Amino acid sequence: HAAGVVHADVKPENVILDEDCSGTLRVKLIDFGVARSADEAPLYSDGFPAGTPSAMSPEQILEPRVAHPSWDAWGLAVLIYTALTGHVPYDGETLASVLYAASRGDRQSVCGFRDDVSPEVDRVFARALARSPGERYPSLAAFARALEAALDIGIDKSQQAADTVLPLLRRKLREP
Repeated sequence: HAAGVVHADVKPENVILDEDCSGTLRVKLIDFGVARSADEAPLYSDGFPAGTPSAMSPEQILEPRVAHPSWDAWGLAVLIYTALTGHVPYDGETLASVLYAASRGDRQSVCGFRDDVSPEVDRVFARALARSPGERYPSLAAFARALEAALDIGIDKSQQAADTVLPLLRRKLREP
């Protein structure tokens, strides 16, 4: 986002882990096929939502001509939710059904899938996946800090969940 690019399709299939020769693990976002510059004039085809429906934010579905970093923040929340639970938070056969589920907040709590995380994790996802971008975390770093804190609550019982997600967040999401 610092370079002014919105990926527009953040999902597990578009994230790879790469280890360099020193053993440092890096997270890389790939497949910029539907990416757009946040300030570019929209093309005609931008009037139609592009991306993976289950990873698309409500505003990406409703306003596909106005690329915004909130699209990727939503996609990241979906990706991490999926990594923790094995399920996408909102699913459906069509864009409309995904939008309807997201608008209603029809998602299973993380605690419903895992008993090794605190209910605070669900509160973090409730904010990260809020219908309105203005109700979400102000930055990816704020989301990462909130999730890290939630996973650290009762760390004895949520250690496995923390070990799954925290190293990736710490490395990838450092921003002011």
